Amino acid sequence: MDASKTSVKKHIWNHLGTTLIEMVVSFALLGIFVSASTVIIFNVTNLYYHVRGENYARQVGDIITGKISAEIEGALYNERNAVMNPYVDTKTYTEASEEGEPHNGNALVLYDKTDTGLRMFAQNGVFRMYYFPIRIQDSTGNLSKDLKGTYWEFDKNIYNGYTIESMDFAPADSALNATLAAEYEVAVPDVTEYPGNILVVYMKMTSGQYGSFTVCRYVKLYNVPETAGSINVVEP
Repeated sequence: MDASKTSVKKHIWNHLGTTLIEMVVSFALLGIFVSASTVIIFNVTNLYYHVRGENYARQVGDIITGKISAEIEGALYNERNAVMNPYVDTKTYTEASEEGEPHNGNALVLYDKTDTGLRMFAQNGVFRMYYFPIRIQDSTGNLSKDLKGTYWEFDKNIYNGYTIESMDFAPADSALNATLAAEYEVAVPDVTEYPGNILVVYMKMTSGQYGSFTVCRYVKLYNVPETAGSINVVEP
């Protein structure tokens, strides 16, 4: 082949450009790839935040229900003095007082293993306990100890941005348990399967970043008899 012709062909090949069709196809393929990548990244990010939010919510829920369970399990029960026995208070309080406070849900009242009366409830997005005043008289009838009622609550840092939207208690063998299960959107239980010394704690937490999370915890009261109706529900 003539060397001059070969040189011309090489010159033409080296100066070939991209046609408009090739450019359109390339940009179309690039657009499809970017769109697919965006969807995958969005889904992975969404899943990551969902899992992280659920882990945070579980940690907060475990801390709160752990504290509640510790108090419930050792609650006192006295067949001769029903005033000291645990009960669920469904009354709606509108003012703070020694008897009760505005609640996000109902409240559980009991005497713990130290003979101290307390009320557990949620208020203003956090879990609180109110310890009743202690007034003790000596053998002569004079007041020997007079301790005012006091509130206890967790440091707000433990909530990881969550707030308690509502918290409710119910005897596991009561109709209230079935009602609350439906309200909290968990499986409605057969209340006849539970003995009278099981209590249920329902809690719904919300976060502006992670959404809502529901907790349902069954706790046994070891000092309470298994007889049906052992844990009373006080209506308003």
